[in-house]
Amino acid sequence: MLSESVLGIKLVSTYNVVQPKKGTSMGIINFFHLRKVAFICSFLIVTGCTDKVYPEKTVTFITISDLHFNPFYNCDIKNDTCLIIDKLQAAPTSQWKEILERYEQSKQIYNKDTNYFLFHSVLGTLKKRADDTHAQFVLLLGDVLAHDYNKNYIKYTGDTSSIGIQNFVNKTMQFITNELKNRLSSIDVYTVVGNNDTYSDHYTSEAVFYKNIAKIWSQSIKDEKNRIKMENDFSKGGYYSLELSKQKKLRLIVLNTNFFSTLGKGLDIEAKEELNWLHNELSSVHKKNQKAIIALHIPVGIDAYQSVIQSDVVSLWDPQNTQQFLSQLEYYSNEIIAIFSGHLHTDFFEIIKFNGRTKNIFLTGTPAVSPLFSNNPGFKLYRYSRNTLELQGYSTYYYPLDSIRPEWKLAYDSNKNYKLACRSCNLMKAMDKIKPSGELADSYQKFYMLRKDLQPITKENKWVPYYCAIRNLTAETYQVCLKNLAFRKGI
Repeated sequence: MLSESVLGIKLVSTYNVVQPKKGTSMGIINFFHLRKVAFICSFLIVTGCTDKVYPEKTVTFITISDLHFNPFYNCDIKNDTCLIIDKLQAAPTSQWKEILERYEQSKQIYNKDTNYFLFHSVLGTLKKRADDTHAQFVLLLGDVLAHDYNKNYIKYTGDTSSIGIQNFVNKTMQFITNELKNRLSSIDVYTVVGNNDTYSDHYTSEAVFYKNIAKIWSQSIKDEKNRIKMENDFSKGGYYSLELSKQKKLRLIVLNTNFFSTLGKGLDIEAKEELNWLHNELSSVHKKNQKAIIALHIPVGIDAYQSVIQSDVVSLWDPQNTQQFLSQLEYYSNEIIAIFSGHLHTDFFEIIKFNGRTKNIFLTGTPAVSPLFSNNPGFKLYRYSRNTLELQGYSTYYYPLDSIRPEWKLAYDSNKNYKLACRSCNLMKAMDKIKPSGELADSYQKFYMLRKDLQPITKENKWVPYYCAIRNLTAETYQVCLKNLAFRKGI
């Protein structure tokens, strides 16, 4: 296994956007925590270093995404009435752990959302990674609830009342929050709302949901001032910002991308309000000489998977929201460390490029905990410089469900996988060297699903649509990329 040794590295990204007028606002910087380490590069095989010593302090933090916790797991497997749900309904959340351990006996399998035992397993390894690396915080990047949560609740309880669904969702969220607090008792967990986190339909605006869930999710934030601010902000629209308590020069900006999605119909007003709010946040970051981390669920850009299936270009965000968002990023790109995302259930990245000399931005995805799409569960550990607030690298961990005795393992370290040179120490520039073929392309495809025997992006010449989605975030530039690479599959 590779060690989690640290190597200095920056970020960069790629995309073409119209430069906004001065006074518009954009910019956010991310920062990540790493331990102080001093070492000789020649000793660190994982980094590929040969010429430099890194005595500066480093900081770590963890990202997990698409947990999709499913208390109906046993019901789905046995396909009959569900005793466990009746008991969970009747019990306080303080008793849920005991009930789940007693009545959920099924092993986690592929193509099903996360059961209690997988949830318990990931909590255990998160605690170990956090303790071993002195991680400063955790980002939970959305989709806490399983798919079809409301439908399964009605199916296995017969209760169609809105209050019944709301109460069960609230109890589920409280149970998950309690478990995170208990296992990660010394660090903050900042949660992002996903499209499956809802009382009703996906991609909607739910004032009651935001208000109720804000009271629950804010409990995982230790700093009282930040806890109160998160609850107040999130209650209004499912998004918030905080100055991280251990490093005031870093601001965390958490977005609600349900409003920006192409599937979020009738949310134009909410999207405009959130983008205006983002503008003000980035402007404040700039004025205070801060850096910003942006956390969101649905990434901006092209849905390569659906584009291949539908033989047409499918955007993840509404085009107008995409353009306004990218314009803000371009204006404040110097303040933004990186963007952290989930939703795709894969280990992906995007390089958001701009015209001229504007610094590009790195968008990095976190694989899902849920193995619903035949992927192996995963999460990431990021490293950044405490002094420069530059992202240095990351490690991806995975849980091979097809093993006889699965255990969490290191899949790869970015500093080795993307052949980073110590001299430049720029993570994004190194990853921006990916081409349609070669070692970097092979590596990206290999770890995309965190499963060796299932890499759909390599089948039937499907790699090109995925490759073009790395740098081309609008339908227009995406189609140009496909044309330039002579892709003839109907897109």
